[in-house]
Amino acid sequence: MTELRKMRTAEEMYEYYCEIRKDMKGESFLDTRGLFQNPLKPYKKAEALLETDEYCLTTFRAYIYIYERTQQAEIWIYILTNKRIITVNNNASGLESIGWNQVKRFQLNNEDFLIETDVYRRSLSEVFVYLRKDGEIIKKELEKVMPFIWEEREKMLQESNQCISTADEIRKFKQLWDDGIITEEEFQQKKKKLLDL
Repeated sequence: MTELRKMRTAEEMYEYYCEIRKDMKGESFLDTRGLFQNPLKPYKKAEALLETDEYCLTTFRAYIYIYERTQQAEIWIYILTNKRIITVNNNASGLESIGWNQVKRFQLNNEDFLIETDVYRRSLSEVFVYLRKDGEIIKKELEKVMPFIWEEREKMLQESNQCISTADEIRKFKQLWDDGIITEEEFQQKKKKLLDL
């Protein structure tokens, strides 16, 4: 697997965005005046959300429809971390996130994203890219990071399922105690064993 960069600061995320947007002549794509008044602003918002053990794996821009019939769209920055997707819109007033354990599918088909989730997020609906080059960049980035992300997602789901099954087991033994089938001491012993205390 390719070595993944782990970015924690807004500056690192923005520099990475510029690197992957190199033009055909090999120059960095640094002119974002049309994209943002302050290009670090959306990344600063995302940086503030990062947990202590969380880091950005890749970032790119895409669009969502405001009114599909009139073809009006907003630019959003997508930041894929080891734990979730963080999205910030072009003026940094919109900010959303969703954990990987709530994402069922995440892929690029031609110019459209297919992001299937358990919950609704505005920035994850009707997502598309304008330029073919943007689509190529995003596809390449997804191919690089998604194997790692799906592994992390599986770990999250297993931990979640383990917590649920442990709680279910404790409830079952509590019911046995309530019914007088086991003693309180037996219940406490089972509970400690299940919680690894």
